[in-house]
Amino acid sequence: MRRGWVLSTAALGLALGLALGLAATAACSTFSTDERAAGADASTDATERVDGSDDASLDGGASSRCIGREGYCRTPPCMPEAFATTGPIGGLAVHAGWVYWTSGAEVLRQPVDGGLTAREVLASAQSSAGPMMADADGVFWFDRDAGKVWHCPLTGACTPTLLASGPAATANEAIGIGLDRDNVYWSAYRAGGDGGVFGTSKDGGPLQAISMQSSAKYVVADSVNVYWLTNCGGAFSRKKDRTLPEAPLAGFTACTSGQGGLALSANALFIGGNELVRIPLGAGPLAKVAVPEIVRGLATDCANAVYWTQMVDGIAALVTLPESAFLADGGVDIGARVTLAADTSSSLIVAAESGLYWAGNSTIMRLVSKP
Repeated sequence: MRRGWVLSTAALGLALGLALGLAATAACSTFSTDERAAGADASTDATERVDGSDDASLDGGASSRCIGREGYCRTPPCMPEAFATTGPIGGLAVHAGWVYWTSGAEVLRQPVDGGLTAREVLASAQSSAGPMMADADGVFWFDRDAGKVWHCPLTGACTPTLLASGPAATANEAIGIGLDRDNVYWSAYRAGGDGGVFGTSKDGGPLQAISMQSSAKYVVADSVNVYWLTNCGGAFSRKKDRTLPEAPLAGFTACTSGQGGLALSANALFIGGNELVRIPLGAGPLAKVAVPEIVRGLATDCANAVYWTQMVDGIAALVTLPESAFLADGGVDIGARVTLAADTSSSLIVAAESGLYWAGNSTIMRLVSKP
């Protein structure tokens, strides 16, 4: 794996000073995942697709393997299948033919085309394994109660590698973990405490303090920036090289739009809450979609469509909007919204080549992609 952090001596000293300051602070002991984002200082460069899915393309849909919504559900509403029954699910990821999840003390995986007999336990003896992501470099997860960030290769059962621990990895409520090609980022939310947004290289380099906002919850990254959402404090971005200070993302009401999660497509950041907000990565206006109840479980696919759960006609449903529904003038063609499955609600959704997966309490459901 590559070491992604390139720091001047002064910057490294600052990072280590922050880390030591955190270690000296009394910590409170004690997600969902698969995300990406953008904002006020977003680059127009192509963003990376590193979101825990098994999509082959990083180019926002140019790959012939990008099947999009119709590959999951041609004639909605469709009937999902139960992929796995397990304990309460804290994190969900899909990569390279495997579905990964965390549940209590365990990190597990199951092949997308296999049954329960093929299930594997990657790691155990966790305190409260939570948010997770996976890519070609392995599986990464946050053990909230223990205050530890772990890594395991894709080869199966392993002795996990500890990437970070201590106050910077301890949280009352850990919601966010994100990846780019070289680094892992996480948010440590501690109400009234000393949490923030932190990162390290995938092979365990120095701790990096991205932000000291204790109310940070969801976090994602593209090729240039790290983005995070706070608990009623707004959303922010910062250059990964930290050449600029953190900057707020404007255009939405933090305590109504900011509680349903983040998702990043190749072209836009999506924020969930009492409305769905789309912030373009490049030029263009912000767009909003009003919904009757909170938007949860945001995810995007390789065709830049967005998925979430909300109430539709009084029933919790999994819905989607294509990128074409977001108009050049900032309007939204709400008639393009499609209800894929009814009687379902989740804060964990992953759109992958092999299907659309979501966690419902203690069951992983999916709509299987069709050729």
